[in-house]
Amino acid sequence: MKLDEMQNAVVMSNAQNIVVIAGAGSGKTRVLTERIRRLLQEGVDPNSIVAITFTKMAAEEMLDRLSDIEGYQKMFVGTIHAFANKILSSKSNFQYNILDDEAEMYIMKDLCSNVKDFPVSFDLYCDYKSQHYDSGNVYEYITKKYSFAKSKALRHILEYEPNSEFPITVKSYAKSRNYITFDELIEICSNYLSDNNIFIDYLFVDEFQDVGSLEYNFIKNLYAEHCFVVGDDYQAIYGFKGATDIYFKKLLKSDVWQPYLLTNNYRCGSKIISAANKIISNIINEDDGEVLKPANCMSNNRGKVNFFKTNEELLRIVKSIKKDDYKNWFILCRANKEIEKLTTMLNEYSIPNVTFKKFNLDKSALEDLMNSNTIKILTVHSAKGLENKNVIVAYKNPLYQRWNYDDNGNFKKPEEIKLYYVAMTRAIDNLLLLY
Repeated sequence: MKLDEMQNAVVMSNAQNIVVIAGAGSGKTRVLTERIRRLLQEGVDPNSIVAITFTKMAAEEMLDRLSDIEGYQKMFVGTIHAFANKILSSKSNFQYNILDDEAEMYIMKDLCSNVKDFPVSFDLYCDYKSQHYDSGNVYEYITKKYSFAKSKALRHILEYEPNSEFPITVKSYAKSRNYITFDELIEICSNYLSDNNIFIDYLFVDEFQDVGSLEYNFIKNLYAEHCFVVGDDYQAIYGFKGATDIYFKKLLKSDVWQPYLLTNNYRCGSKIISAANKIISNIINEDDGEVLKPANCMSNNRGKVNFFKTNEELLRIVKSIKKDDYKNWFILCRANKEIEKLTTMLNEYSIPNVTFKKFNLDKSALEDLMNSNTIKILTVHSAKGLENKNVIVAYKNPLYQRWNYDDNGNFKKPEEIKLYYVAMTRAIDNLLLLY
């Protein structure tokens, strides 16, 4: 597909520091990879290029798109943690192990099995992990299913230092065995970069709206000669993990950064884009309006936006889907507890369905799931970056939920609007919303 005028301007720019505002379905990954392709074709040493992605899967996709260019394997393309780990393990004398999910699970299994009167069970911990990636309300889920006391104990054991009530925690166990957390990895590597004046030539950062303070300081301490970041404030939905869009907005207002807009949406039908633009307009302020603009529909179809009122009506819609068309449907939920209810309902009527967490998958596994003839029931967080012909958003528009407003009637949760916008813009042809 030929680059449009906006995309081509980004790829061919000679600006030293570039910040790209890339709306949903605007070809963000293509622009990023085509700019790297241009550099490689012009003779830039691939060893001098670092591309930081939000997930391993995004890195795999980027490398696949560049696999026809000689030397592409010599670039670094991967997550910020993978890059920090590469720097520390190859350049410093610091000895450590990474406290990743596998290590944490091993530690918890050991503690639950071998520590007398340990306050949580390994089954409870596994239940927590099954909920963890897609919601900031995971401890609320544990409280409802088990108890407040169990939720409190689990949180302290996983996140805090020991005290008299909880004398053994994952952190204390991990420290005694030379483990560091991912946050500690970023912080230690950031200090190492600053102390040793290490810099890189070409830096690319994807999903810049989702960096936190640790990631931002790390990126800043790389002292990149040429820097290219891409993001979309409308899709900043990871606040519960410490992410913030303030750094993205800071670059947009800086004189040393050249901003570019990608507002052409090549995914959604015109009615879908119109509805999504109407939703997101509720949180656009005057400062944002100069750089963040509504998406332009570039699709040839108009698309459909319809509504349903109850789970019974939702079931009738699902039961009307042709059996060879299940793979073309998403049902998107706000939280994991909604997934459980819908999965139970569909299973009762032998309607094939699957749920998954994108963070746990590589590119091949995700493709297999997406191609399976099943309805995909996902949280919106897991669906970010994905698309489907038909999308059902199975929770209420946050604008019509009274608990999202303060006592003066002011909407207080802009991230909920962004999450709903992300949900809507997964749809290509057909969008169904809970009325």
